[in-house]
Amino acid sequence: MRIASDTIYRQAVAAIQDAQSNLARVQEQLSSGERIRRSGEDPSAFTTATRLDARQELLTGFERASDRAFARLSLTESRIAEAVDQTNRVRELVVQGNNATLSSDDRAAIARELRQIREGLLQTANASDGEGRALFAGTASGKPYQQDISGAIVYQGNAGSRLVPINTDATVADGEQGPAVFGRGSNDLFAAVDAAIAAMEEPDPALRAAGAANTLDQLDARLDQMNLARGRVGARLSAIEQSAEVRAVESEQLTVTRTNLMSTDVAEAITELTLTGTRLSAAQQSYLQVQRQSLFDLIR
Repeated sequence: MRIASDTIYRQAVAAIQDAQSNLARVQEQLSSGERIRRSGEDPSAFTTATRLDARQELLTGFERASDRAFARLSLTESRIAEAVDQTNRVRELVVQGNNATLSSDDRAAIARELRQIREGLLQTANASDGEGRALFAGTASGKPYQQDISGAIVYQGNAGSRLVPINTDATVADGEQGPAVFGRGSNDLFAAVDAAIAAMEEPDPALRAAGAANTLDQLDARLDQMNLARGRVGARLSAIEQSAEVRAVESEQLTVTRTNLMSTDVAEAITELTLTGTRLSAAQQSYLQVQRQSLFDLIR
């Protein structure tokens, strides 16, 4: 084989290999839908896509955290609404029991219902989120409200709160502490219900009337506090919903940007595939011609 023929031979082989490599690359782009599969194909675009993917993953994390916070706050709002209904029933019973025409047996029946409501309120205040975390305990574990040796219900939680990130620059507290909802110490909701029971069991009409009036004031104050707490929780739920809308817009923008950057242009890829196939065919023909010429030289 002459030197010139040897050079042409190597060039033909290189052309075939190059065309086959390009052909495989374009076929992979068409099958995967991704224009860039490895960083070496376009380092700048690959780096940008990696950054976009990282941001998308961060948004997904915010979404998961937001969903958990939303579920917990929804339960919190529901339990506060439940406590409001129970407290309103207590108020109705106190007004009813303060009627001078009722008998002592009637008031005893009211006191029994008040005790049942008290138990219901205790269950409400000790409600959990389904994952073992009490809704109104702050960051403490266990039930926030427990009965002491005197029979009084006391708060055992703390004043802490868990802040949940719902976007890069936004967080929400995922709960309410018991005292912020039901009052504190001797001025809390349970003390008011205990005062209502005591008023219904008071035999002296004047003392009963005074006790009932004082109890109604306490209940009204607790209702105001619970409604304020419910409003705070509702505001956080709205913030989570608004943040979800912002994240959805950003996520869509990230997806579009990444698609434009990384996805295969099908029409362009098909054109390149056709041209590459033509180049491969030409390279193969050139290779065959060199082979035939070399064989003819050997025969001569």
